[in-house]
Parts: sequence; C-alpha cells; structure tokens
Amino acid sequence: MYLATGLVSRIFGEVVVTSVLLDTPLEVIIITMFALAFILTLHDLDVVARINELLLPLVLLPVLFIALASFQKAEWNNLLPLFRATGPSLLKGAYEAVYSFSGYEIMLIFFAYAHENKSKVKAGFYGIAITLVVYTLIVVAGIVVFGYEELQRVAWPTLELVKTTQVPGLILERLESAFLAVWVTAVFTTVANAYYAFIYGLRQLFNRGMGFQRILSAVMFIPLYFIALWPQNIVELFWISSYLGVYSLILNLGIPILYLTMLFIRDLGRKQKERNADG
Repeated sequence: MYLATGLVSRIFGEVVVTSVLLDTPLEVIIITMFALAFILTLHDLDVVARINELLLPLVLLPVLFIALASFQKAEWNNLLPLFRATGPSLLKGAYEAVYSFSGYEIMLIFFAYAHENKSKVKAGFYGIAITLVVYTLIVVAGIVVFGYEELQRVAWPTLELVKTTQVPGLILERLESAFLAVWVTAVFTTVANAYYAFIYGLRQLFNRGMGFQRILSAVMFIPLYFIALWPQNIVELFWISSYLGVYSLILNLGIPILYLTMLFIRDLGRKQKERNADG
C-alpha cells in the first residue's frame, strides 16, 4: 500500500508533464499530490468518508461519459476474433493488469469502522462491481477505437481515447483538459486513501493518538518521495507496477486466508474442548 502510493503519484506526474505541463518539473507534481494527501491525514476517518462521498460522482460520471461517448468512433470488428487467446497470453495479460485492480484492501481497513449491517456487505460488492464495469468499458472502448495492435504502442490509452472523443455541439474542443481535472481527482482519492490507510494502520498498531498520526504522516512522506522517483523511466515504472500488483494480490489474499484458517483451527479446538468437558 505504501509503495503503491508512490508509484501512483509517479504515474500521474508522468502523464501531466508529458501531455499538459511540459515545462513543469516532475518533482513539483509529485510533491503537490503528496501535500494534498498529507492534509487529509491531519483529519479523522469521518472526514475521509465525507470527501470520498463528495468526489465519487465527480470521478465516476465523467469517466462513464467518456467511455460511452468514445463508442461513436468504434470499429466493432476490432473485437474479433473472440475467445482465441491462449492460456499463457491470458496469464500474461492478467499479470500486467492486476496492479490496476489492487487497492481493495483499503476498503477492508475502513470497513472495520462502519456500522455492522447488511448494507455494508452490499456496499463492498457494489464498489468492486462499479470498478469492474468502468474498467471493462474503458478497455473495450480502447480496443474498438484503436485496435489491439495500435493500442500496444500507446503509452496512455485513456488519455488518447479522450482526445478522439467529441462532445456533441463542440461544447468542449479540448476534452482532454477537462479530463485531466477528473484524473487529478481520481489520483488524489487513490493516493490519499492508500496513504491514510497505511498511516492509520500504524497508528492503531502502536495504539497512539491523532498527534502521532500527524507526525508520522509528515515523516513517512520523505522516503515516499524517493520511492516515487526511484524508477528511471516509464518502462521500469510499468515493470515495477506489474510486479507490485502481483505481490499485493498474494499478500492481500494470503493474509485473510491465513486468518480464516486460524479461526477455523481455533473453533475446532474449542469444540474439541467442549466435547471433552461433556464427556
């Protein structure tokens, strides 16, 4: 989670300095995003929940609009042939994409402080389902617009997809400028929530108060800044992201499975003791 925060900030910085702010140093973009995340860590969990509720429609609705509007230039033959991918190619694609689906462990951390009811479980499934639908729409839109061969040569497919999308009536001639504002919001929610969950977890581990959280947040940004600048280029950045995605998947699935196994063994031991006591 901590490493992912730095890598997401670096990816966002690369997009900004290569597409919009060409003369702005990469370090300035990264530090600005870190400063926004630091401000959020100065507050308690209820503030984080309100900010996420406020920003959700501001991120979700424009992304859905762009994904659907891009279908006006779709070439549906680009999806053919279907179901022709081999097993190794599917595994390779999953390896490259798993990093994009990481981050659900943040939801598990925050769920510990939600009210115990059935709607909490539904909210979790709805959140994952929304992510799957949005990602699927963007991937399908990219394939039908560019084709899989050209899509392999595009560094930032979503941004290029936005450039090809036209708003009816030419209300916005440069839609990518408006989309970058949405992207800033999306990256902020990713970076801020991940970093807050990491800092809050350390606070609970050491059983300290809000003052400890604020000091720790300021201190931990120093190594995070160097982690964000660690990859030397975009190729190395994507390679590290793919590796980190697989590692996080193993870790995030392995720990809950380990806990469930321990609970199962504990319940078996308790039942055995009750049988022995009854006998």
